[in-house]
Amino acid sequence: MNGRIRVLVADDSPIVREVLKDILGHAPDVQLAGEATDGRRALEMAISLKPDIVILDLAMPVMGGLRVLEILMAEQPMPVLVLSSFANKGSVSAVKALSIGALDVMEKPLGITEDEPMREFGEHLLEKVRSLSRIRVVSRPRAKSVVPDSVTPKLDANYISRVVAVGASVGGPAAVCKLLSGFPKAVPLAFVLVQHIPVGFLSGFIDWLTSEIQLTVAIGSEGMKLKAGHVIVAPEGRHMEVRGDTITLNDGPPVCYCRPAVDVLFKSVAIHFGPRAVGVVLTGMGSDGAEGIRAIKTYHGRTLAESEESCVVFGMPKAAIGTGKIDRVLPVTDMPREILALVAPE
Repeated sequence: MNGRIRVLVADDSPIVREVLKDILGHAPDVQLAGEATDGRRALEMAISLKPDIVILDLAMPVMGGLRVLEILMAEQPMPVLVLSSFANKGSVSAVKALSIGALDVMEKPLGITEDEPMREFGEHLLEKVRSLSRIRVVSRPRAKSVVPDSVTPKLDANYISRVVAVGASVGGPAAVCKLLSGFPKAVPLAFVLVQHIPVGFLSGFIDWLTSEIQLTVAIGSEGMKLKAGHVIVAPEGRHMEVRGDTITLNDGPPVCYCRPAVDVLFKSVAIHFGPRAVGVVLTGMGSDGAEGIRAIKTYHGRTLAESEESCVVFGMPKAAIGTGKIDRVLPVTDMPREILALVAPE
């Protein structure tokens, strides 16, 4: 107690639990709330103990970590850090955990025996525990948006009415899915996306998102063309911009501590598409996207920000709203209808 961060450790490996307890035990501002050796016990302890954060393994006996997450986020949402041996592979399971509501993922320290790598792991873990435990987690059952026939545009398949630029960070996978699932495949919109996501998870995110929505999803590459009904996602570690109808990548310095950065993408969309640009800022930490929103409004585009009640983290939308350049603040599930209302042959 005494203001310390209360952590529940859920992992079936005695070795991993001992490592985690040792790390947590050396932090004066952190307290071990309990430890669970299987998924069902982890769920029971999380609900009864109400820790500030849960460190959760995915491969758990009795009840798997994904199922624990699903129930926990529906009944008693709280910060969850997934510690998984799959983290460095960008597995679909780990991406699914992020989409359900886990705030972040880390790779298990398996095979680490040297003092220095273990010390670095411990510092990184404590940094995440401290930052994630402060986040107010909001979760609702995911329901795909239904686009009524009356607002589903029927236009030439090659026609792009507008370019929708989307930025998201913590909590983004689920929010992005909710947004994009509200659009039919035959829509005259091209989508470009920056999703801040742990290194190694992008391909898994793309695979999962492709299975959930009607639009075509791909990782951006140099020279790729924008297409109606397609979503181009910025690759890991590179800024993504548009030049006319073409994707360009660069290794410029981080912006808002991020590369890829939402601001970089938004500014390029603003310059090249002007009033045909739509900027959407979804859940996430920090202020990335705010300056990009200013640019989109300067060039007379349309701007939307996710409302606080549907956000996992209200940082990025709040910063965007603070610019005074946001046209509408909406729950993410209401955004597809708002964007589709803009679609019409020009």
